[in-house]
Amino acid sequence: MNPDKKPVVFIAGLGLIGGSIAHALKRSDFARLIIAYDKDEHALEYAMEKLIISKSVQSLSEGATEADIIILAAPVGAIIESIAELGKIETGNALITDAGSTKQEIVAAAVNTGLGRQFVGGHPMAGAEKTGVQNAKADLFKDAFFFLTPTGETEPDKLETAKNLATALSAKPVEITPEKHDRIVAFGSHLPYLLSAALKDAVMKEKETNPKTAYGCASGYESCTRLAKGSPEMGADMLSTNSENVLKAFKTMNASLEELISRLEAGKRDELRDLLSKIAAMQ
Repeated sequence: MNPDKKPVVFIAGLGLIGGSIAHALKRSDFARLIIAYDKDEHALEYAMEKLIISKSVQSLSEGATEADIIILAAPVGAIIESIAELGKIETGNALITDAGSTKQEIVAAAVNTGLGRQFVGGHPMAGAEKTGVQNAKADLFKDAFFFLTPTGETEPDKLETAKNLATALSAKPVEITPEKHDRIVAFGSHLPYLLSAALKDAVMKEKETNPKTAYGCASGYESCTRLAKGSPEMGADMLSTNSENVLKAFKTMNASLEELISRLEAGKRDELRDLLSKIAAMQ
């Protein structure tokens, strides 16, 4: 990327995350031009109408060949497919990064495709249950941690550009290995999503035989099941591409749950209270 000019940024995938990246970059005046591609023509039309992007294109290759920074903002499976496509076209010296929720398979795909030197994996720890560019907002990433996972081949200037990009989004860049990233998010992000979906499923099944169950679903239920309202496509991708870590996280949580259940089954109220108090005080 030419350091004497603002970069041309290309965003492939204009949903909640991609749209919010465009919003934030426009507000920060980071980019000279913001180009976007999405399979959904309505998303592109909306973004152009609302002046979120400067230009729309009809294919990944069309946008990538114009860009100094290429951002893949889609479900993990689609990101891996896009990396394979980028490996077949001329991307010059552009930084290639992404916003996928798992990193090991994505980083491996970049290296295997020959893009390791210009690739830095990315994952902003921000989101919302409402998807689509119409729900995108410029402050989605404000003060959020933004994980950056360089490959073993990443050029130093590409990593620096990725850090500058995260900062332009008002996020806090955190450099980490893909392996450590995936273990961390299995506990802090993927397991909560899985539990949210399981809780909603259990309550809906109970509601089938006892319709008044809905009367008891107040703010606590809404808070716990908010994540289950997210994109099923992204949910399936992040769980399946990080299954080993998610299963380990689930087993750890299950051990904690068994401790609570054992006290409940034994009728040991004081011990149950003490354990709940200990958990409540944890930081």
